[in-house]
Amino acid sequence: MTVNCLIMIQEFTSRIKSDQLINRNDKVLIAVSGGLDSMVLADILIRMGYDCGIAHCNFGLRGEESDEDENFVRKWTSGKKIDFFHSKFKTAEYSKEKGISIQMAARELRYEWFESIRNKEDYNLIALAHHADDVVETFHLNLSRGTGIKGLTGIAAKTASIVRPLLWASRKQIHVYAKENGISYREDSSNKKTDYSRNRIRLNIIPEFHKINPSYSATLLSDIQHIRQANNILEEQFAKWEKDVVDDCNEDVRLSIEAIGRYIEPSWFLFRFLHPFGFNSKQVKSILVSLQSPSGRKFHSPTHSLVKDRENLFLIRINTDEETGFYYIEKNQDRLEEPLLIQLKHFSASDYKIPLSPDIASLDSEKLQYPLFLRRWRPGDFFFPFGMDKAKKLSDYFIDEKIPVHLKNKIWLLCSGEDIIWIIGHRIDNRYSLNARTKTILQLEVWL
Repeated sequence: MTVNCLIMIQEFTSRIKSDQLINRNDKVLIAVSGGLDSMVLADILIRMGYDCGIAHCNFGLRGEESDEDENFVRKWTSGKKIDFFHSKFKTAEYSKEKGISIQMAARELRYEWFESIRNKEDYNLIALAHHADDVVETFHLNLSRGTGIKGLTGIAAKTASIVRPLLWASRKQIHVYAKENGISYREDSSNKKTDYSRNRIRLNIIPEFHKINPSYSATLLSDIQHIRQANNILEEQFAKWEKDVVDDCNEDVRLSIEAIGRYIEPSWFLFRFLHPFGFNSKQVKSILVSLQSPSGRKFHSPTHSLVKDRENLFLIRINTDEETGFYYIEKNQDRLEEPLLIQLKHFSASDYKIPLSPDIASLDSEKLQYPLFLRRWRPGDFFFPFGMDKAKKLSDYFIDEKIPVHLKNKIWLLCSGEDIIWIIGHRIDNRYSLNARTKTILQLEVWL
């Protein structure tokens, strides 16, 4: 073994130990495409005596070339007396079906498959062959797409069960190792095409930076380390912000507007909190402006709504099916389980004592039109509040009762025909209340 190879293995061993990537008794599944990087990673891990298996993905995107890659890895593995797993994916079809790019489709397919093998075959870790040049390329790729600081921190050496032991090594170092050890590998012809953004960055953009600074990649890697350290400090501050500002409120999340205002750069903290829920930076700017506006402003992501109500912001998960659904109660039914647990009982008016709980409604049975049904409120809805002879819009009722904007969207209405007969948990309609002429009573008790 050459001096260069010894140095590389020593550095490899040192990084595994310092980053706590692999324990000696771990069973490691190595993702091997047949290319330079993954073949070198497999060689080093096997040479060091780790308990390894090989997993190869055939994405079927390069015709015979993809099949030749699979056969190459299969043949190489057969002489190693280690397990070989392979799968051929219909990547293009998956991409079209999901409406995502080919690259994203391949990523989803391989990671899901790797994880399924890991669980089924009792592997502890999945080893990927990302290296230092990949970190540099990812930095530029994320920068071109627009990203927060976290997107500029590079690629993690370990994420859950995934480890990347070669992140410290350059493509040049890996190539030298392969040459000096006679390691065969396959060249991926698609790496030379500029159809993909990553390839354009690798082939066209980064070389221009090297003309300005021959040590550009090393310099950037050092800067990325500094960015990662700065991000760690910010994450620590964010944890304090979250503890001070955010409060779980039943099923929703409440953010204190007053607390938000106590922090410098509130837009960064708010974006850091809301981005995982699908909100973008433009929306965050609008949200901050709305903090000085009256209650009722709403902002939406694909999965959540953010509502300003008095001194708070409420983050609410959108449940489209539930909000548009109807849930029916037939005449002889004594129980409803979805979307609420409601028990129904019938009584004679002669010996009935009206419960005072807001979770129990006592209605005149003879006035009801079946099937009864539950639904959410809609703009323009009205009812006759118990004790009143005049109609009142539900929107006005909610304001009078100081019901937060975000909670009114979670209130269920019990209806008979076109009438709202009970705002569940709040008040019944006066037209369906009990009086001296009532003979039979339907009692509904909701378990919220």
